[in-house]
Amino acid sequence: MIQVVDDRDITGWYVTLAFDTRDQPHIEYYVAQSSLQYAFWNGAAWQQQTVIAANNAIRALSLDLDADN
Repeated sequence: MIQVVDDRDITGWYVTLAFDTRDQPHIEYYVAQSSLQYAFWNGAAWQQQTVIAANNAIRALSLDLDADN
């Protein structure tokens, strides 16, 4: 199944992906000219949050989950 996590015009750059202990996806991605975003699937819907709200936010991403997700 394909799902849209963020439908802004220029998004999805520098994507990193990790799966938690329940095999739920977590992604981090850059929105051009805007921010660094984090999103995860909670089992029913995508939850999103801004990590860094700044133009030219960090673009070298790494996502790692611990045992507590």
